[in-house]
Amino acid sequence: MCHSEKLTLTCVCCPVGCELEVERTSASQATYLSGAGCARGKRYGPAEAISPQRVVTTTVFVPGVATPLPVKTAGPVPRELAG
Repeated sequence: MCHSEKLTLTCVCCPVGCELEVERTSASQATYLSGAGCARGKRYGPAEAISPQRVVTTTVFVPGVATPLPVKTAGPVPRELAG
């Protein structure tokens, strides 16, 4: 990537959903520009621009149990694996 790219992201760190402006200058570098209402959003924006991650939630059927059980990953996983 030889030029910078401005991105607009919605922060998911809390229910407010701030609209963040981030500038990605390379595949491994991004800078927070504006929009975050807290420090968590300022960290989230550049991280999301470089390497998006998701927590996956679903339900699984267990033999002998009448209803499916809710499960989620122990932590965030790369978005391409969460699909």
